[in-house]
Amino acid sequence: MTMFKFYLDTDALNRLSSLNGKKLEEFKKRFNSINAELIVTHVQVDERYSPKEEQKYQEVVDKAVETLRRNGIEIKVENTKGMVVGISRVGFCSICNSNIRKIYDELDKEINACEKAKQNPKAPLNVKRDAMIAVSSLEHSFLITTDKCLCDSFNKVVEEKKELVEKVIMPKAKLATQSSEAVADCILQIFSNK
Repeated sequence: MTMFKFYLDTDALNRLSSLNGKKLEEFKKRFNSINAELIVTHVQVDERYSPKEEQKYQEVVDKAVETLRRNGIEIKVENTKGMVVGISRVGFCSICNSNIRKIYDELDKEINACEKAKQNPKAPLNVKRDAMIAVSSLEHSFLITTDKCLCDSFNKVVEEKKELVEKVIMPKAKLATQSSEAVADCILQIFSNK
């Protein structure tokens, strides 16, 4: 059984896949020395690339995943833990129970409120994608994100909606700055604290 499961948001996936040089070697050595996995879903790719682009979404995720694997870092692509019309892809999502649906709804509401408070908020569909990314991290150890609204909203739902989250294993959301080194350091810091 895997001890640590790190669920990456879109930017964290892309940043980590561009890690190179000494930092890549340090990350690979330390990450591979413990019982851990990196995990993503199709949503991270769909969020980054518009459907109008010719490159198929699975080819894009395969490229990021293949880059990590080629660099000696294993990563899994799992189904999302729910379905949302306009976001979910048949064959890459799961039907969720009512409790997970309620957590998704709370995440969607909190992320939306956080985004509306910003000067340049995300489009509503991207907010829903962020909520799906967050809810899909359930049953994992950590959600690694570079998005402050996503991190803060996730932690707020965990803190304020205990009656919902006590029924599932909730990961801890960790915020990294937007660089490949910072994402790697965010993950490695967790090992240093154990």
